[in-house]
Amino acid sequence: MIGFLNEHSLGDHGASEASLNFFLLAAQELAREGTILFKDSHFFLTADFAREFNALSLPKDVRALIRELVFGERYYRCWRPERLSNDIDQYTCHEPVLALQDHSICEAAERKILDNGLEASLLSAEDSAFQDRYQISVSKDRTRQQIELRCLSSLSLVRRWVTEQRGYYDPASAVAPKDFQTILLKLPDRFRATSKIERRGFRRVFEEMETCRLYYVDEGHPGGSAHIEVFSAHGEHLGTADINTGELDGSARVNGRTLKL
Repeated sequence: MIGFLNEHSLGDHGASEASLNFFLLAAQELAREGTILFKDSHFFLTADFAREFNALSLPKDVRALIRELVFGERYYRCWRPERLSNDIDQYTCHEPVLALQDHSICEAAERKILDNGLEASLLSAEDSAFQDRYQISVSKDRTRQQIELRCLSSLSLVRRWVTEQRGYYDPASAVAPKDFQTILLKLPDRFRATSKIERRGFRRVFEEMETCRLYYVDEGHPGGSAHIEVFSAHGEHLGTADINTGELDGSARVNGRTLKL
């Protein structure tokens, strides 16, 4: 789970006590769940933002916490030193309609494009165009790849998102299970995540440590047909596995099929 502080949601009204308090409380809540939180420090270190922050009437104890939130890295660290996006590519947010370049939303979208199984969210100011939009669509203009991001603009939505990460997968779902909803992440003593990404569905590849077999969730099979594809250490297709037990079904093996990375 990763979350990005959506500085674009502050664009219309600048810094406000309510929005900054929300970012603080959300960070404290998500930290307990081990969520990695990012922000764009370049935005918060501008002279304009500093003036807006200094003009806020914050209690002394709260001001110290929020100062650390926006200017330090206790709660959110800057994504730019480890960015996967670049400052040239353009992205489009479809609702609210926004043309984006070199923003936190772009970085969140790029990470999701590179790993479709990643659970990523945007923490957005309630008093913004992102209010009450629990899911937003973002596309990369150059490649036309489109992904969905969770949009969290209240503590109730933060808690809803956390609850959904507990591992339950609805067999009636119209989308394939996330990695955390399968045995691949539920049994860390059996499986480990690799750096490999399967080419067609952009899903993370996991290794079964005892056998060195390679596993990934098939992005094209949601609901009752959801399953995991299984390959040998050399990339030869061995069949499919149950998302809850990992039991191999060798009858589903496709001769000549190899792992596409």
